[in-house]
Amino acid sequence: MAGPNSRVQLTSLPDVAWGGTSAHYYINNMNSNEQDCDWNDSEPDGITQVYTHGAHSSNGRNWVNLAPTGKTFNPANVFSMRIDVNGATQRACVPDKSTTKVIHCTGTETVSALLTDKIEFVLY
Repeated sequence: MAGPNSRVQLTSLPDVAWGGTSAHYYINNMNSNEQDCDWNDSEPDGITQVYTHGAHSSNGRNWVNLAPTGKTFNPANVFSMRIDVNGATQRACVPDKSTTKVIHCTGTETVSALLTDKIEFVLY
């Protein structure tokens, strides 16, 4: 479990992973409860989380992405997020606190880095 200004190590699956898929992570609003982490069959895509990101390793590189889902959020409880590679921000997503759906992002959605690079997803 991660909170504001926290750092959590995540898994990046190699290219031999099942079906060539990546590890997927869904990020809920702050103050979410356990039910918010469940798959929601009443949603067309099953997810209720504000952000999704994934990680995959292939050909000597890590590939990570960060994308808003377009789901409604509580402006008081939503994170800003970024991907840092070796301490430099490569992608940042900041919610527009005057709305309940708009999140502005900079940088490319998918970031590539060497396997030896330090990649961090930062919630702030």
